[in-house]
Amino acid sequence: MWRTNKEGDNIEKLKSIGHSVDGVFRMCYSHDGKLLATGDDQGRVKLWPVDGDSSEQSVVKMHTGHILSLTFGKTDDEVLTSGYDGQVIIWDLKKSKVERVWHYPGPVFDARFDPTGTKVITTNSNGSIYVCDRAKPE
Repeated sequence: MWRTNKEGDNIEKLKSIGHSVDGVFRMCYSHDGKLLATGDDQGRVKLWPVDGDSSEQSVVKMHTGHILSLTFGKTDDEVLTSGYDGQVIIWDLKKSKVERVWHYPGPVFDARFDPTGTKVITTNSNGSIYVCDRAKPE
């Protein structure tokens, strides 16, 4: 983690979090700022405590290839990812399990929750935008 001054010409190292030899493609902070989530080229999401031991992490293998988007839900209890493998996944962090998966025929470049948290919007490699109900069909 680095900090730059207002002019951007001076960089100060704040701390190192973890050490990964895999390519990190996406990262985001939880809303409360306590976790940093990274998505790598091996399809893994790693959760790093920002204020804790920098070697601590939890790893979730979610995709079979590059993670292309990564975001926390409103309450930081879940992570939404999309990947090169055509999957969009909601992972429940509290229960340590997959809540919902969508499968598409090609890479999914981005996935986001709508402001209400009831839908997932995706941008796909076939040029489409999908709006999906979050609830599982009965």
